[in-house]
Amino acid sequence: MNIITLGRWPQNSSQPEPVQWLVLREEENALLCLSRVILDCQPYHREGGGVCWKDCSLRRWLDQEFLPAAFTPEEQRRLLPARLKSPGGETTDRVFLLAPPEDWPGWDLMKDSDSYFSFPPEDCAITTPYTREKGIWFVEEEGPDQFRGCWCIRYPRYLQDDDPRPDYTSSVNFDGYIEAVAQETEDLDGIRPAIILSK
Repeated sequence: MNIITLGRWPQNSSQPEPVQWLVLREEENALLCLSRVILDCQPYHREGGGVCWKDCSLRRWLDQEFLPAAFTPEEQRRLLPARLKSPGGETTDRVFLLAPPEDWPGWDLMKDSDSYFSFPPEDCAITTPYTREKGIWFVEEEGPDQFRGCWCIRYPRYLQDDDPRPDYTSSVNFDGYIEAVAQETEDLDGIRPAIILSK
């Protein structure tokens, strides 16, 4: 999987460092990219309770805090607006969370099946000293999974009674499995931002 470097964000300390991105999909003029590591930990919705992506505090944080802090104005011009389909309404975002099947090639969480779906293990994310200092959950035991964490996807696997405002999130676990009911919306979760980058 190709890797590009763009932007800066704290990782080994509170000082910003270059950010690496995995290229998940390449099109003629654009690249769908996902941060290589878990860059931060934030609640999906600080106020808690049921909320859809369109209205959650995490979406505002990505747009109003992460975007201008992580990317220079010149870099921001390379980020293409993504039209995202999510329960609760469509949005247009330049930084977002992944969600299948619309923008996650080959992985369809919305099909009727078991509660867990595998994400490629090589793409399981490592937490950083910065996120661990902020209180993210991670594997502490020594071994191949040490420092791996969980990261949130844009909307949950199950929507009770088709309600677009669930009060829980779904996350990719440290071992690559997607947990349908991970935690309540106000709890901290790992954040791996996604972007669409112009070539």
